[in-house]
Amino acid sequence: MKEALLLTKFKQWEYEEEQRLIVPLTQKVGSIYFKRFGDDLVLRSVYIGSRCEVTAAEIARAMSTIENEVTIIKTRPAFTRFEVLKNPSLGIEIVRPSRSSKSDRARTLK
Repeated sequence: MKEALLLTKFKQWEYEEEQRLIVPLTQKVGSIYFKRFGDDLVLRSVYIGSRCEVTAAEIARAMSTIENEVTIIKTRPAFTRFEVLKNPSLGIEIVRPSRSSKSDRARTLK
């Protein structure tokens, strides 16, 4: 029953193409369990909600150990539909792997 609840998604959010992965959580920091990113779990993109006060630069700094390119996208609610959209006016941030030089670490596309 628990697994069915975790894998059930509201019909209106189908467009998101979200993938959910259920894994055993063995790593713990304080009271929070987590799974580290690695070959079996790769972070590809981060969507920042319209009311989020954390900047793309702060998120890029927090991802300093990520080994692959990650896209950071600012979003906004749709005006006439129940949907979250990419906000093209704010650009898209591309975070490069940490082994690249600092000047190449992040770039913004508009």
